[in-house]
Amino acid sequence: MALDGVGYVLVLGAVLLLVLLPIIPRSTIVVCIVGARSFTDIGAASAGSLLPSSLLSLGLGVLAIIAALLPTEPRLYKGDVARVWLLGAGVLASTAIFCLRFGISAEAVEEPVRVASIIAIYVLARREAEASPDRSITQLVYVGLPAALILCLGFASQNPILMSSGARAAGSFSHPNAAAAFLSIAAVIAIGAGWSSGRRKWQIVGIIAALGTLFTLSLGGMLGLVSGLLTFVLMNAKFSLSKKLAVVLGFTGAVYFAISRSALIDRLDEIRGIDIEGALSSGNSSNSLEWRFINWSEYLEIWREQPFFGFGIGSSYGEVMPLGGPPHSLFVQFLFEFGIIGAVMIAIMFAAWLRTLTSQRRKDWRAVVMLSCVTLAVINGSESNLFGYTSAMYLLAFAVGVLGSGRSRDGALDPTPASFRTLRK
Repeated sequence: MALDGVGYVLVLGAVLLLVLLPIIPRSTIVVCIVGARSFTDIGAASAGSLLPSSLLSLGLGVLAIIAALLPTEPRLYKGDVARVWLLGAGVLASTAIFCLRFGISAEAVEEPVRVASIIAIYVLARREAEASPDRSITQLVYVGLPAALILCLGFASQNPILMSSGARAAGSFSHPNAAAAFLSIAAVIAIGAGWSSGRRKWQIVGIIAALGTLFTLSLGGMLGLVSGLLTFVLMNAKFSLSKKLAVVLGFTGAVYFAISRSALIDRLDEIRGIDIEGALSSGNSSNSLEWRFINWSEYLEIWREQPFFGFGIGSSYGEVMPLGGPPHSLFVQFLFEFGIIGAVMIAIMFAAWLRTLTSQRRKDWRAVVMLSCVTLAVINGSESNLFGYTSAMYLLAFAVGVLGSGRSRDGALDPTPASFRTLRK
């Protein structure tokens, strides 16, 4: 009954937000949506969600879409508009394929709305960053701090509501891996921006998020975090070779010390003695990494039935789960859902964007931080359900929108914000 009352209050609040949406500042909207989404699943990893998570998630997603559709200034540039429309067309086409395969149902709407809300977060963040670049970067750095603090405090107190099985911290997320995905992205953003600007407070925020990632005992999350931070150091043109070497050695030592003093060292035993060939031949394994290989092979075997167009967006999260779970791989999921044609189109768009980032890394620190986030997403996403972790995808979309801003109308990079130039003196 209490939860029903909370649900009614939340619905009433959502209606009120919709009415006030035209006069609410864009910065408030995007920060509230991304921050609130990181708390909607609190308790879900232990005894059960304390809040109506499905209702909240849907409401926040719809709110983001409506806010992005409102005509406000500054407008998106033509290149951004074209990318948004192309992504939207791809979502609609893949939804049509899903409906042709499995029929029209609630599942046919749920995933497209979720993906559309991720695109909407990017649109909102992009607009805000063009209007107030300094403020939007500050908001991006701090938006993950509340969830990181809650997770760290939950781990320190061993609060059962904030923990998962195996003494893994989950905080306000549905699973420790989902928490690790969100917090690792938050850590790379805060540490990268803090180091580039000289703001120690931002670096502290990043360290707190990094500790939270460690407490989740997520191998993929820690591997993504380490890869992202190493990318930031190695791709940063302002670091000399000797400084890069010193930072990498010091960072490697710190990571080894942290892992060796935590329960994560026990999870590394899963890698030792792994027998992928034996697991594939038997089709069964209690080892999580071996299980992933089996799951991937099962998905790819089914994918061969519809290799060109795939089975449609969201099909690997409900309609087709050969081992009772989603793909646990960004690449397998995209290939299965979008087929060869869709996956190739995504790869071409990604490669073009990555080339632009690489060419800009000597001119703008934001490109380096974004490259670090890309590395993290590729490494972590290769063995996790990263695309299905809505909180992490919201934060990533927020980062892309903010860190990818700062262009003039002809596409050239604008100078670094004045406050950052002052901090570096």
